[in-house]
Amino acid sequence: MSPKLDEFVEGSTSIPKKITQENNTKTNILFHELNRVSNKERVGNKVQVESYQLKSYTDYFILSTVYDAKFNGAGIKLYDTANQRVLYINDPYGHVPYCLSREPIEKLEQYKFPKGTIKRFESINKKDLLASSEVNLTKIYTPTPSEVPKVRDVLGDTWESKIKYHQNWLYDTQLVPGRKYWWDEENYKFIEAKSSTSGMNIPDTALNYLKQYEGLIDVFIDDFTQEIPDMPVVACDIETEYEEGQIPQPSDPKFRIICICLVDNRGKEYALVLNRDEIDRGEKTEIIPSELIIERFTAEEDLIKRAFELLVKYTVVTSFNGDNFDFPYLHERARHLKIRETNPIIWNKRSGDCNFKSALHLDLYRFYHNIAIKTYAFGNKYREENLNAIAEALLGIGKLKISTGISELPEWELINYCLRDAKITLDLLLFDEKTPLNLIFILSRVSRTPIDDLVRTSVSTWVKSLFYFEHRRRGLLIPNPEDLLIKGTQASSEAIIKGKKYKGARVIDPVPGVHFNVAVLDFASLYPSIIGTFNLSYETILCNHEKCKENHVPQTKYWVCQENRGIMSDIIGFIKDVRVRWIKPESKRKSSNQIFNRILERSLKVLINASYGVLGSDRFPLYCLPVADSTTAYGRDAIEKTIQKAQILGIKVLYGDTDSVFLENPSKQEIEEIINWSTAELEVSLEMEKIYRYVVLSERKKNYFGVYPDSSVDVKGLMGKKRNTPMFLQDGFADVLKILSEVHSEEDFDIAKNKVKELVKNIYQKLENGKYTGEDLAITMQLTQPLHAYKVNAQHVKAAKQLENSLQKQYKKTHDGNSSNKSFIKAGQLIKYIKTQTDKHVIPLELYTEDTKIDIKSYRSMIDSIFDQLFGALDIDTTEVATGQINLMDFFG
Repeated sequence: MSPKLDEFVEGSTSIPKKITQENNTKTNILFHELNRVSNKERVGNKVQVESYQLKSYTDYFILSTVYDAKFNGAGIKLYDTANQRVLYINDPYGHVPYCLSREPIEKLEQYKFPKGTIKRFESINKKDLLASSEVNLTKIYTPTPSEVPKVRDVLGDTWESKIKYHQNWLYDTQLVPGRKYWWDEENYKFIEAKSSTSGMNIPDTALNYLKQYEGLIDVFIDDFTQEIPDMPVVACDIETEYEEGQIPQPSDPKFRIICICLVDNRGKEYALVLNRDEIDRGEKTEIIPSELIIERFTAEEDLIKRAFELLVKYTVVTSFNGDNFDFPYLHERARHLKIRETNPIIWNKRSGDCNFKSALHLDLYRFYHNIAIKTYAFGNKYREENLNAIAEALLGIGKLKISTGISELPEWELINYCLRDAKITLDLLLFDEKTPLNLIFILSRVSRTPIDDLVRTSVSTWVKSLFYFEHRRRGLLIPNPEDLLIKGTQASSEAIIKGKKYKGARVIDPVPGVHFNVAVLDFASLYPSIIGTFNLSYETILCNHEKCKENHVPQTKYWVCQENRGIMSDIIGFIKDVRVRWIKPESKRKSSNQIFNRILERSLKVLINASYGVLGSDRFPLYCLPVADSTTAYGRDAIEKTIQKAQILGIKVLYGDTDSVFLENPSKQEIEEIINWSTAELEVSLEMEKIYRYVVLSERKKNYFGVYPDSSVDVKGLMGKKRNTPMFLQDGFADVLKILSEVHSEEDFDIAKNKVKELVKNIYQKLENGKYTGEDLAITMQLTQPLHAYKVNAQHVKAAKQLENSLQKQYKKTHDGNSSNKSFIKAGQLIKYIKTQTDKHVIPLELYTEDTKIDIKSYRSMIDSIFDQLFGALDIDTTEVATGQINLMDFFG
């Protein structure tokens, strides 16, 4: 008999223990198919779910792992390609939680552990890289993961005791998330599946080079070449009622859900709408698609139940901020209306994650908010991490503007608005031949991180997972952070930047002005290349071999091992060389796989370029100060020698920063000579990154703009491109760049400078005459912590507090004078404020009126600061401007 859904722990998809015990045979793994609802039996309001057997030599992709408290073991989500559904199974391997101790069993048996803490002891051997020897350890097994901290509390020193259980299960089984497997019924385990590959082939030259990396090409080959499954995907967006001044909260789900839109990758679009007598239908516009399925409900309960019925049909559910709002609110609203049995949402309030019993949930807000994704995968194309900004930057389409508040929208306008958000969300996962989804899959494979974990976590978690997985594969002890302190806690170099522990990159002062025909040479993945080339790893730095002390790190007192290959240098060097020597050339070659190759190249770029940032952070568990210090030392040495080489060739160096040098008017032969010299002498590859028709350098480092031969503009660090710059200045700055992008020769500059002067003068006049709106003047800043946590009353904090007070007053008016016990303004929220002549000097945009007196002097100062960076390079005298005595409008006038 199939188990009933109410036999599961609430919020869990575990197999009931009594059933798993009755069916625990090698030929019968019981799991529950929770995706299709067509075969379900209804008994009252309860659902009975069919059970199946895993089939031998059937394609299953591992998507995710969790700790299943009901089963007391790992839970695994698989994608069954044949039936296009998610299967949830419990651990067939019999894995047990544990930690490691250096104490022998006989001594551990004398400790007084809390009752029920210890299951058994086992003596094992592992290699300790820090000690360069095998060590005998005791493996302490516990009944559940929650007992591991208790063991740690008693012993003090334990190892591998802070790894999350579901990740530990992956490291021990060596199963890779995102990869395809078959079930071997005879041996009761998953085995690697034969792939209908993506068509990737390794050129012999690249293959021969990659064989140096401890056989890693055989370990990782499927990550790069295996196909990515075509799965049913749905995007979901919800809209709720709300009262003026109140933001709907999952913790207090008192407002009705009035619309839920779902859009899938199979051409289906749904709008589930709540009938409200007080709301007009309005006019149906042409942008409503004819294929849209509109379902109207008189009862909110029926609308929510229908949404649940649709959601469980899909393998992947995607949202934008669904972890923080859509699905927690939907979950709690269902509970409020006593809808329990059909609710497929699992909300972990402690972690803030929302998952599904039958699908993988990918919250794209958390994915696109990731700084590594933003910087390396999408080239900083979007500046703000909200749905509208990201969609406009990557898709060329944004959210719909609405005529009034959500609650008052006519029905057709509400459908339009909600449907657009759902469509944008789906496109942000699947645009450009499914680039983001494929990016997620490949990063999950290479980093050995469960797919839903990858979307929700930072790159440091990915790199940590990769290193831990590889330590376990090689039978190595994973060191504790305090173990690595033996390598030193004081840097050999002296930090220049306050708060840093060691000296960073070398930055050469720019030559201010306008420079034509500028070539920029860039070290390919400089820091990862250094780590791989010079064998930098926590166990190789300051090794115990006397001969290795001659292998000196430049500008430091460190040396590096020459006898043994380091695990960090091995892994990072391998992935870097896969990208540089194999994938990147393939991504430039026209073929049927070119799009896939570009996605793969981006994926590896994200992981590699972020890897040093992780290793250089003292918050990373494998952080080793001498490794981080040595990496930047090699980098400084490389950039300084490259500049010397260019000067020997008679080339003027205009600027140098970390991993790139700006050369004025070099010949093709000179560029080739420098590139060849770098490979031979520095053992680090230089490549031509870009050529500017001309570049404008200011006196400030990391602040410049360049114009490419096609007239497109590359802006770095200039304030006019930053998010917190008011929109009227962003627009004015963009107009200035447009004028300057049309310059082709030095003779064009006189005309361009006159146009720029006239444009800036006009900006001042509009400011003085009050022609700018509140939106134009608003400065945007993000709250990084709750309001009560701020000790410094910065301007955006002042504005946020004013807004909070206003919302609280409105709440009191509608709640009989009672205050809300929740803050309306949350950490992470963007605050828009305007500088004023009031006693607080700022006001939130929401409270701005036409009668508000703006602080014109402050805004004029902002204009001075922004355009001053450019005018110095354009040979416009701004000395008087910098004193604050005369502003630019006066100067031009």
